[in-house]
Amino acid sequence: MASVGELLAALKREANQTPPEGSRVLSICGLTCGTLVPHAYEVLRSPTFYDVFEQTDKGLELSYGGNQGAHDLADLAEQLHEGRLISQWRNELLDVVPLDFSHTVTKAERGVFRFLGLSTTCVHALATDDSGRFWIARRSETKQVDPGFWDTLSGGLMSAGETLKDTLARETFEEAGLMPDQYSQIAPPITFLVTRPVRDGWMRERTVAFPVKLKSDAIPTNRDGEVAHFEAVKKSEVLHRIEQKRFTLGAALAFLYAFQAETSV
Repeated sequence: MASVGELLAALKREANQTPPEGSRVLSICGLTCGTLVPHAYEVLRSPTFYDVFEQTDKGLELSYGGNQGAHDLADLAEQLHEGRLISQWRNELLDVVPLDFSHTVTKAERGVFRFLGLSTTCVHALATDDSGRFWIARRSETKQVDPGFWDTLSGGLMSAGETLKDTLARETFEEAGLMPDQYSQIAPPITFLVTRPVRDGWMRERTVAFPVKLKSDAIPTNRDGEVAHFEAVKKSEVLHRIEQKRFTLGAALAFLYAFQAETSV
């Protein structure tokens, strides 16, 4: 079996890519917020969207943030959805942030984030039991992304207005049926960035993984239909399934960075 370092090095090459040649910058209120791959850039610079964006020397600019920016992006999302230019419509708002994730510039429909190359934040629970086994979840076959792959106990994108802990609590309840008093954080969160091309355009995602320990009587039970079943497995089995590419990229990286942190203490 490959070592943690070898597995991590291989996955980092997949997770840390540079935008394709010809990509342009999406700015909002003078702040760089997104990466437009060539196809997205050509769509958005067409006459259809002249009233939304201004051309700049680096790409395109949306002049308004706040409520006006949210209104403009909502209209844009509907047009892209109607034109079948985005593959998902989630009816869920996410915060639009600059590259350093420092503050919220405006909000937008989740389905438009990859097309515009906007940054997202995904929060995971890396959960262990009393025996040190790791709770993992097999994604439902009906999931649009990575159906049937193994994942962390819970994980999902941070919705508009949420804190990291809010997202951890919501996702862990929805996906594993557990309340915050049924687990406790046992180490600092692991944070890393993933940048890579995806179906709709460009993914730039900050992942924050919280190592937690479940109470002895806490048994995960899915509530939202997104998990087929749960297993509690040893670290060696997690590594085996990562090597077999049976985990999602984000979950595999979260586990490997956590294992690397253990050995560096």
